Amino acid sequence: MEPLRIGVIGATGFADRIAIPEFARSSKIRIVAVQGRDEGRVRSVAERHGVPRWVTRVDELLAMDDLDAVYVCSPVFQHAEHVIAAARAGKHVLCEKPMGLTSDECRAMASACKEAGVVLIPAFMMRFNPAHMRMRELIEPGAVRRVVSLRAQFGFWYPEDPRAWRQVRELAGAGALVDVGSHCIDLVRFLAREIAEVSAQVSTLHFSCNVDDASVLLLRLQSGALAVVDVYFNTPSVENRLEIAGTRATIVAKGTIGALTHSRFRVLSPEGVEQVELTYESPYTLEIERFADVIRGRAQPIVTDLDGIRCQEVIEAAVRSSQTKQAVQL
Repeated sequence: MEPLRIGVIGATGFADRIAIPEFARSSKIRIVAVQGRDEGRVRSVAERHGVPRWVTRVDELLAMDDLDAVYVCSPVFQHAEHVIAAARAGKHVLCEKPMGLTSDECRAMASACKEAGVVLIPAFMMRFNPAHMRMRELIEPGAVRRVVSLRAQFGFWYPEDPRAWRQVRELAGAGALVDVGSHCIDLVRFLAREIAEVSAQVSTLHFSCNVDDASVLLLRLQSGALAVVDVYFNTPSVENRLEIAGTRATIVAKGTIGALTHSRFRVLSPEGVEQVELTYESPYTLEIERFADVIRGRAQPIVTDLDGIRCQEVIEAAVRSSQTKQAVQL
């Protein structure tokens, strides 16, 4: 079967550094065009990655007949506009997280894609780390038994930069909470299902930009289990831990969240400690391959537009909880 032909919207930042080279590892897709507003930069991206065409306008890219799908990697405040335009052009969409600025935007995006008959998948690539896939397998048949609590942590140093749209609330929605918190929230849902209640502190502790640089969420799941999500823009020295404690065993990982280097974790039980190390495969490559397989009818999605909506609802509940100092029911 011919590779899925993909165009990249917003190709001159994260897509250039990470996504495009990781996607290019797959024989199931072919990047045929890239878009960016700056002519010099987008031309450079195309030349560097061997992409045959580059454009500066989104509508020009979407008008290409030999394009099956798009990867939307523009800033969050442009996601809804670009996804809806892609749907109307009949293109399937892989959209970077968070899916939109608000849950209402996310629902509008999902509706537009459903109406157009195209697939919309938010790019929660952390699900595709082989370690996280294996953790879910260990949880579901009961090796961990009843899940009691989870912790998902993701932080790094992101100093103030007047050019950084991620540090402007109107353009990003929030700071660490949406940028890396969305991954952690999604992993909690992926591993232990729906979130029922959110209590949160969303804070700007070190920098002076108008988004949070440290946020902590206490979540109650529908199962009764508890989860903690802690995310940061203001520290370079966190372990990025993922822990799942159960009544039979506990899973502990360091660095599977955020890392592009390994897929290993430990399982602690009364019998001792089991070291689990899986063959590492790029989550970005696995993500784009599943996207291609879904569109070709060869697989079911691991993540859907509903996951994008649900994640945004949890983020909005966290902001309300921090403002009101009360738990928010979902």
